[in-house]
Amino acid sequence: MKPIIVIQARQSSNRLPNKVLLPINKLSIIEIIYKRVQSNNFKTIVAISNDQTDDLLCSLLKSKKIPHFRGSLHNVKSRYLNICKKYSNKKVVVRLTADNIFPDKNLIKEMIVFFLKNKKDYLYINQKTNKIPYGLSVEIFNLGEIRKIRNNNIKDLEHVTYSIKKKNNEFVIKSNLRFKKKASIDNLDDYFLIKNFFEKYNFKTSIHWKLLIKKFHSFCKLYRPNKIKNKSPASKIIIGGAQIGNLYGINNKSKMDYNDIKKLSRFTKMVGIYGIDTARDYPNSEKLIGKYFSNNKNLNIFTKLSNKIDNLKGDGQINNFLKKSINKSRQNLKPFKIQCLYVHNLSNDVALNFKIFKNLFFLKNKYKIHKIGLSITNLKDIDFIINCKLQKYIDIVQLPYSLVDQRLNQKNINVLKKYKITIIFRSIFLQGLIFLRNKKLWPDKIKKNYNMFFKKLNYTKNKLKIISTLELALLYMFSKNMNNKILVGVNSFSQFTEIYSLLFRRKLTKKEINFVEKQFKTFNEHEVFLNPSLWKKTY
Repeated sequence: MKPIIVIQARQSSNRLPNKVLLPINKLSIIEIIYKRVQSNNFKTIVAISNDQTDDLLCSLLKSKKIPHFRGSLHNVKSRYLNICKKYSNKKVVVRLTADNIFPDKNLIKEMIVFFLKNKKDYLYINQKTNKIPYGLSVEIFNLGEIRKIRNNNIKDLEHVTYSIKKKNNEFVIKSNLRFKKKASIDNLDDYFLIKNFFEKYNFKTSIHWKLLIKKFHSFCKLYRPNKIKNKSPASKIIIGGAQIGNLYGINNKSKMDYNDIKKLSRFTKMVGIYGIDTARDYPNSEKLIGKYFSNNKNLNIFTKLSNKIDNLKGDGQINNFLKKSINKSRQNLKPFKIQCLYVHNLSNDVALNFKIFKNLFFLKNKYKIHKIGLSITNLKDIDFIINCKLQKYIDIVQLPYSLVDQRLNQKNINVLKKYKITIIFRSIFLQGLIFLRNKKLWPDKIKKNYNMFFKKLNYTKNKLKIISTLELALLYMFSKNMNNKILVGVNSFSQFTEIYSLLFRRKLTKKEINFVEKQFKTFNEHEVFLNPSLWKKTY
């Protein structure tokens, strides 16, 4: 009877959330582990939780046709017992964890041979006594060994084999190497170490574990974190900084904490994120970006003027307002220079709009601002820009675009391209509304759309075999094959790592894109639904 390999995995890791989804050589970590251990000699299955926090992982496994089982989030042992419930106590089970990508089918085969030959009930690699990198971890046991553990010790439920006797059950690996670095992926430093290691040598997943640890030993001697160079699809992303130090969006209940901000800063530097977007009117956002992201000199900073422009009168008042707002942003964002300074929506006063942009045009060089932009919610403003001849002052326009909001047409795009105005897409999650399942929390003005929206959303996901709304929203945006940068709002480091992992998923086909657009086309006639500024409250 074939041994069964169980790879336990989850997205909800505390130190590095969603690490099993993160890419190395364009493959997610869970895919690499599966490919390394998969063999006709074993039955291999990934054990994940049935909690919604593992929906993206489940979706990935389904798309890659990797066998998997969903069970309790906290009682990991129960996943093993349910997977193996039809087997006898003598069934040989191999336990692997999804933060260790060094074990392979060759190591497992060696250990199983030793396990059976010596009539063991349990076998493991003692990483303290063997001269191997921490992370070359494999456990083998007869199924009966965990079945007979009857206590409800939380360590047994989480670690499965915690109470099994370890003495005299070691698999000895002969090695003269000493490792100062670990091969287990527990935090950001571990991830970038292993990522850089695999990508430098462009390893195939089939590389033998002995050769792998030998190469790793040599690599670690010369490794310097600040030497990492990474080209990534992430260069298309501009991070929305509204949630940094600020409650923003209809579905956001908490600010991003400082620990998450620090992690986000480090991650953006290492994976090549293009920029970060903020505004004078987001409390503390500019200050926190200036403080925590200052180590990333390549990060482009986009910010917006204070939104209080409608009451401005006279050139002197306008000029003073602009200088004051710019100086405050520069002070907050120091040491960064401003890549683009936006005006947030046009005023109803045509003459005022012209004066603001004319003044900004002359202030641009003085304050070393690279570009001037306009963020708009009403697409009719595109015609206004051209008709009022504002286009000569505007370098970038931020426009709403999403799977729900497809009002932007090729005519709009061509007009802006004609005047060499760059388009950046924003509002791809409609300020989080597409994730908000509690109807009571929907704004009164659009509550009537709730049932129809989620009916179409669920139908679309089911047809495309997609579990997560986040996945659908991002796959749609990144599958349109436009060269535009995309502004992506994040409310936590965990959400960001999910978003980053989705950059390396499959693309929707043209047929699938057309299907999505057909489902949500009806909402393009509802201006109030698509424009948060028209909801009952402004977020």
